[in-house]
Amino acid sequence: MAHSQLDYQSFFDRNLAAVYRCDLSGRVVDCNEMLARTLGYSSKQELIASGQIDYCNASDRETILAALGDLQSLSNLEVCLRKKDDSLVWVFQNITLVAEGDGHLPLIEGVLLEITEQRLATERMQHQVYHDALTGLPNQTLFKDRLNVALARARREGAEPTGVMFLDIDDFELINRTFGQGIGDRLLKALADRLAESFGRDETVSRHGSDQFAILFQAAGGAELAAMLAQQVLDTVSQPIVLDGNEMYVNASIGIALYPEDGNDTETLMKNADVAMYRAKDKGKNTYQLYTPAMNARAFERLALITSLRRAIDKNEFVLHFQPEVNVQTGRITCIEALVRWNHPELGLIEPAQFIVAAEDASLLAPIGDWVLREACRQAREWQKAGLPATRISVNLSTSQLYEKKLAATIEKVLRDSGLEADSLQLEINESSMNDFPRSIIALRALKELGVSLALDNFGSGRSSLTDLKAMPLDSVKIDRSFIQGVTRRSDDAAIVSAIIALARGLNLRVVAEGVETLDQLSFLRDRRCAEMQGFFFGKPHSASTVADMLRMQDH
Repeated sequence: MAHSQLDYQSFFDRNLAAVYRCDLSGRVVDCNEMLARTLGYSSKQELIASGQIDYCNASDRETILAALGDLQSLSNLEVCLRKKDDSLVWVFQNITLVAEGDGHLPLIEGVLLEITEQRLATERMQHQVYHDALTGLPNQTLFKDRLNVALARARREGAEPTGVMFLDIDDFELINRTFGQGIGDRLLKALADRLAESFGRDETVSRHGSDQFAILFQAAGGAELAAMLAQQVLDTVSQPIVLDGNEMYVNASIGIALYPEDGNDTETLMKNADVAMYRAKDKGKNTYQLYTPAMNARAFERLALITSLRRAIDKNEFVLHFQPEVNVQTGRITCIEALVRWNHPELGLIEPAQFIVAAEDASLLAPIGDWVLREACRQAREWQKAGLPATRISVNLSTSQLYEKKLAATIEKVLRDSGLEADSLQLEINESSMNDFPRSIIALRALKELGVSLALDNFGSGRSSLTDLKAMPLDSVKIDRSFIQGVTRRSDDAAIVSAIIALARGLNLRVVAEGVETLDQLSFLRDRRCAEMQGFFFGKPHSASTVADMLRMQDH
C-alpha cells in the first residue's frame, strides 16, 4: 500500500468523527469504526459488507444528490439516518462529491457527528415553549400560531371557515378549594385527554389558563355545525371522571366565534369567543353561546361591574337589610335573615341578583360573605344590648364559604369578636350547594359543634334524598319559594309542600315557608300546620332601625 494510502487509511481509523465513502446509492465502500458504532454495527467490516447510509426520509437523498451535482460539496447538513435496528439517529454531516479516476463512478466522501441527544434536548425545549406542562396540550402561543396559519390559508385559498371555541370549567375554583390542587390538576389532565381524543388532526385543542381550554376547528357548516359541535363538547365534559375510585362531575361554559363574520384576525376572534363564553356563564353555565356584536357592550358592562365590586369591598359600600321569619300563630318574629345590598355611590341600592353572579365569577363571594357574617353578628348583638327581645340572626353561606377549610374557626372568631352567643346565630346552606355530600356533612357537623343553628335553604330545588336529609345535622328546612307560589294554583306544588311539611315534622325539624305573598298561601300553609313563614306578605326586607322598631312592638 502506498505511503499516501496508508496516511489516508490512518485518517479514517483515527478520526473521532465518523468518516466514510459511499456510492451514489448510499452503499458504504469504506469507513472507520466510528461510523459503524454510530449506525449500530459491530464493526466497519459488517457495515461495509451489508450496510449503507440510509436516510429516514427517502427524498433527502435525491435532494442532496441534486445539490451535490451543482456545488460538489455540502456543509453542516442536519439529517436523520436509520440505524441497523431501524432506530433513528440525528447527525451533522459534511459531504463532497469525488471522482475515482477514468471510467469509475463518482463517490461521496463524508464526515458526520451524531447530535441525537442535542436534537432531542432542542425538541424538548421547543415542546415546553409551545405546550402546556400539565396536560401536554398546545399552549396559547402555539394555538395563536395555528390560528394565524388557518386564517392566512382561508384568506389566500378561500378555505373552509374557521371557528374558535373557548371552554371554561364551571366552578373549578370550588373544586380546588374542596379537594385540593392535586385533585384539580388530575381532573384537568383527564379532561384534556378526553377533549383531545374527541377531535381529529385538523383541529387543535389547547389549554389557555387554569381551567380554560380553546379549540380551533373547521366550521364548514357555519353556526349550525358549531352549535352541534359545542353541544357534543358539553356532553363529553359532563361525563363522570373517576379519580381514586370516586366519580366526579363537572360542567363547562362555551363561547364560539367564527371567521369571517365574527372577526378577521386572531386577536379579534379569540376576544369574541371569550366574550361569548362569559355570556354563557351569565346564562346559567353548562351551555354555549355564539358570539353576537351586542355581547361586547355587555362584556364591558361586566368588567366595569367587577371593577366596581372590588372597589365596593375596599370602600365598605355594602349594607344589610333584614327580613323577619314570623310565627303566624303567635305573631312574633322568630328569626331575622340578613340580606346584603350594594349601596352604589351613583346607582343607589342594588339588589344581589344584579351582582352575585359577577361576584362569583370574579371570586369575590367569599370576602362579601365574610363581611355579611361579621356585620350581621355585630348588628344582632347591638339589638341585644339595646334590650330588644331575643331572636336569632340568620346568614346565608355561599358554596365557596361552606367548603372553606377554616370556616368553623372563622365563625368562632366572628362570634367571639362580636360578643354574640352561638345559639343566636343561624346559618343557611342552599340545598343546591351541597354538590359534595360527604364533605358537606363534615363541614355541617363542624359548624354544629359550635352551637349555631343550621337551616337548609331552598329545600326542594336540589337533589337531597331522604337519607341525605336524615344525615344532615339540621335544625330547620326552608321550603323553596317556587313551590309556595303555586300551592293555590297547582295540585303538584300543593302536594309537594304538604309532603315537605309532614317530612320536616317527622324529623323534628322546624319548617319555614319562603316567599309567602298572599292570604290564600298563608291559609293553605297554616291549615297544614306550617306556622313559620317569610315573604312579602309580612313586608319587604327592612333596615336595621325598622326591624328594631318591630321587635320593640312585640312587647307592647
